[in-house]
Parts: sequence; structure tokens; C-alpha cells
Amino acid sequence: MKLVYLSFAIIVLTIGVFCQTASEFQQKFGSPLEAYMVRPDILMTVQYDTTGKATTLTFEPRHARAENSFSLFPGLASSEVEKLLAELVPAVSRGKRVNTISYNSGCNGIYVEAFTNLSITRAGSCSGKGAAVLYSVQVHRKKR
Repeated sequence: MKLVYLSFAIIVLTIGVFCQTASEFQQKFGSPLEAYMVRPDILMTVQYDTTGKATTLTFEPRHARAENSFSLFPGLASSEVEKLLAELVPAVSRGKRVNTISYNSGCNGIYVEAFTNLSITRAGSCSGKGAAVLYSVQVHRKKR
């Protein structure tokens, strides 16, 4: 009999967690991020300012590939990221390059390009094959 009550309690508690509404999540955690699947393996999240202009674009690898499939360290293809950057923030919109900064520690590194209108930050690490693998790229539009 105790097993029946315990099972019933678990079911009731589980239903409560999975029956939360979007407004309940928003009240608890704030507004959701807007995300786009810009390539089959690349997810882009966007943050906006109060006027509705995009301020930050973040490109990350898609970790969940298919049902019951998950990759912890998939990496981003540099060639695809460069194509996306050329498409979404063409060189003419970036302005003049004013600075570049790179930092490496062991196998991990960050490379920042600062332009007059925005900055692009690439974070990556070594792969087992000796080549660099990107795991995050962010574009930050400067406030004017």
C-alpha cells in the first residue's frame, strides 16, 4: 500500500513540473532568448536592445542532433562560421578594424577582433587532430 501512495505522490509531483506554462517560466527566469537554426549544426541566439535592434549574436554548435543523440563537444566548422559572419555582418557594416587580441592557455584560446561598429569574439580549443575547433562565436554591436 505504501508503494501505491509513493507512486501516486511521484506522479503528482512530476505532472506539476511538466505542466508549467510559458508565462510561469518567463516570470521565474525572464524573457526567453530568441534562437535560430542557421545551419544544420549551428544555433544562433540573438539579444536585442530596447529599440528592437540586435545587439548580440551568439553562434554555438547544436548539441542535440537527433532523438536520443547528444554530442558534448561538437565544435563549429570555421568555414561555415566565416560564411555566416560574411552574410550577417558583412565587412562593410563592421567598420574599420581597430584592434585584435588573442589569448591562449594550453589548448584553449580566445581571439577578438574589434571594429568601429562591432566586435567578434571566437573561442575555441585544440582537437585531438591538432587543428583548432571553435565552440562559440559572438558578435557584439557597439552602442552608438
